[in-house]
Amino acid sequence: MRKFIGFIVVIGIILLLAGGAIVAHAVMNDKFKVASYENKEVLLEEDFENIDIKICISDVTFTYNDENKIIINYDEVEGYTQTFNVNDNTLLIKEEDNLKWYQRIHFFNFVSPKMTISLPKKAYSNLDMETHTGDTTIDGFDFNNLKYVGHTGNFKYLNATSNSFNVTVSTGNLYIENVNVTTDVICNSSTGDIKVNNLNAVNATFKASTGNIKLNNMIASNTLYCKASTGNILFERCDGKTIEAHASTGSIKGTILTNKTFYTESSTGSVNVPHTTGEACTLTTSTGNINIKIVE
Repeated sequence: MRKFIGFIVVIGIILLLAGGAIVAHAVMNDKFKVASYENKEVLLEEDFENIDIKICISDVTFTYNDENKIIINYDEVEGYTQTFNVNDNTLLIKEEDNLKWYQRIHFFNFVSPKMTISLPKKAYSNLDMETHTGDTTIDGFDFNNLKYVGHTGNFKYLNATSNSFNVTVSTGNLYIENVNVTTDVICNSSTGDIKVNNLNAVNATFKASTGNIKLNNMIASNTLYCKASTGNILFERCDGKTIEAHASTGSIKGTILTNKTFYTESSTGSVNVPHTTGEACTLTTSTGNINIKIVE
């Protein structure tokens, strides 16, 4: 056993020395490289109805312009390529990572590059967007269908109308404010929080693993559904014709607007709900508490 432990210690020392040698070599040869940006602008004038975006590292912001043109201001980063064009009625924006694995050893990116997409002010048909580490902010843009997938970046959608809304984030946070959705909202998060302020929809589904779900003035004309694992579910002046919320170790708390018939279950947590009748409100937790009030 002692020989095995000694062997592990020797291997650890060898790896530590090897890592130190790599760092020393990089410093001596000035190989440590901080990502350098060159700001550029692209101008396109073709008409389009749809937007398809694939982004690696840039923070993306949408803005309007009065010039009836596509104006994209972006930071060009060494090791990445950006392409912009309109094809088949779709604005295509793609950012690709061309770094080799060995280039990443000495490559540092302390500040995210920025990309501002300035478009004519009108309603657009479909937005299909995927990002890896960048944040995305969309303010005031209406879409028929909005689909977004984010990995480590945050997503904000503000002051807009959409026919359908489907957003998935992994470690980033999701924030929605002052939005009307004429059909269904679907929001999924792994470790990030879901935060909503003033959202109307027919059906609304919110799912989070370790993140919290915080809803303020979320109104669903049909079904409001929430599910969290270790996170909490918090309602503030929310409602749906029917409400269903499930948490594991998290709690379910807050206020709703109309009387409901409550169906509750908690293994070890406390339960405090009004004794009213109406449409169904089903609330379950394992170890969390349930505390709901009705307000006007």
